[in-house]
Amino acid sequence: MIRKPKLRESIYVPSKLYVGHGRDDKIGGLAQIIRIRDDEKETINSIMIEVLEHRGTFYNWQILLERQDELKAKFGNTRAYPDPDYHPSVNDPR
Repeated sequence: MIRKPKLRESIYVPSKLYVGHGRDDKIGGLAQIIRIRDDEKETINSIMIEVLEHRGTFYNWQILLERQDELKAKFGNTRAYPDPDYHPSVNDPR
């Protein structure tokens, strides 16, 4: 059974960089859980979390747990943070 996340717990999250909407770019690292969404659907148990440093982005809890060693080796003690790029060449008009 998968361990459940806890609010305010720190976990490593990956970077998210976007070609067509650079304003949404995020750099990975340690992040604090601020919201837990448990989407149980029949046989699928998918816990999603949102972190303070990447508000508005939800991560699959189980996948993050599986990647913690890899992400820790990559980011060390670095905290995650938003890194928006507002240049028109990397942002599709909305």
